[in-house]
Amino acid sequence: MSHPRYQYVSGEARRITFKIKFFKGEVKKQVDWLRSLQYPEHAGSMLKNAPHKVILIFGDLYPGVTCIVKQVKARFFNLFDRDNLLPQQAEVDIVLEEYVDQSVKWSEVR
Repeated sequence: MSHPRYQYVSGEARRITFKIKFFKGEVKKQVDWLRSLQYPEHAGSMLKNAPHKVILIFGDLYPGVTCIVKQVKARFFNLFDRDNLLPQQAEVDIVLEEYVDQSVKWSEVR
């Protein structure tokens, strides 16, 4: 055959990416909290829970989408506190993957 045959097995998770900017306050603490959402919970050396699910609510665009935080990339810049050198500004790129319990039909997405 000159071209591959395509067979549908399953789709990929929908990825939602966006950027958040932090100015002043406890910038590092807020970024650390976002980063913590990527990690599972352990009880000693045993895995207790998978990473926490989060709900993304952003008006009618994302009215309550259950997701898992897949990636948090932070850049600290410009203003740093002169006493402890903690950042006063950060730009964070976040990647979420939609978490779906049941299969979704094409007509439900429309």
